[in-house]
Amino acid sequence: MTRLAEQQRRHFGCNVTEDDIRLSFVGNDEEPMTVTIPINHEKEDCAVAGACEPEQVQAFVLTAKDPDSDITVECVEKIQNAGIPESVIYVQDYLESFVHFVVHQEPELWNHAVVLFTLEQGVLKSYEMIMKRQTRPYLVQVYPGPVKVFDGNDGMDEAFAELAMNYFRKKLVSSVFLSGEEFEGNWMKRSLKVLCAGRRVFQGKNLFSKGACYAALDFTMEKRGSGGGEVPFIYLGERNTKSFIGILTEARIGKECREVMSAGLFWRTCRVVCEVMADDTEEIGLVVQSAYTGESRQEVIPIPGLPRRPKRTTRLKITFTCKNVRCCHVLVEDIGFGEFFSPSGLSWEKDIPI
Repeated sequence: MTRLAEQQRRHFGCNVTEDDIRLSFVGNDEEPMTVTIPINHEKEDCAVAGACEPEQVQAFVLTAKDPDSDITVECVEKIQNAGIPESVIYVQDYLESFVHFVVHQEPELWNHAVVLFTLEQGVLKSYEMIMKRQTRPYLVQVYPGPVKVFDGNDGMDEAFAELAMNYFRKKLVSSVFLSGEEFEGNWMKRSLKVLCAGRRVFQGKNLFSKGACYAALDFTMEKRGSGGGEVPFIYLGERNTKSFIGILTEARIGKECREVMSAGLFWRTCRVVCEVMADDTEEIGLVVQSAYTGESRQEVIPIPGLPRRPKRTTRLKITFTCKNVRCCHVLVEDIGFGEFFSPSGLSWEKDIPI
């Protein structure tokens, strides 16, 4: 039995569109299965609940073109109404779901660049996925490419072929994915020959919901943002954090840094909580490291007035959230030590650039 098959109906990906909800889940086969739920269905939450046992869900990933849209927010509420805990619900955009889908395919498909074409209402958009393997986990970025607006169906084939030829010139591309119902039909003649010249081409039905389903599986195997599974990676999208954060703690010799927050987190839903023991100190030391350059710097959070207690009896709770993709808010709270020492009620805050 495969690794995916062992996690039957516990990992879900959900693609929200204006017309429907496409729900993918892991069943008895390696490939996630997909069902479609009309967006105006009076009992959408019941339909979602009917596809799973809410208490058994380990991760539910919602993907949308715009994760901040009203439709996405409403869908999150419906998922919660279905009995699925907020703690296992994640939100990501289409490009991040695309990355998760690609990485779960054969390595030959992403040895070099991977190109995604989307076609919606006559607008053709392109994206190029690049995986940087100099670090572990790998860093994955998706860059926007050429955009073409078609005026009707006449000349679409020739125009697409010309765009693809110019785009692929002097570029190593392992595979191409086409997403959008407007790619269906037999209008692609010359353009399809151009796309298939030295590379593999796929038309991805339910591409984003299946990618979200793979992401759900990854998120239960590793901390969010570290790209679990057989190919560990970090996706650095526009809405994702770009830095690692670590806490400096006392070691036998000097200090050591313990990573607490990864790069690659969707900033709006990012929330990391940890605890540290504080002895005879008036500050918390953090290390912020750029995922792009590897350069690091130290940040200090003063914690004046912390009560003096015996060694190893002062616990601090540290909560990391994000105000935006470039700013992390750090809250430090004195939580005492069980029945021996009550919390003082003191707290300290600081915003740090990431």
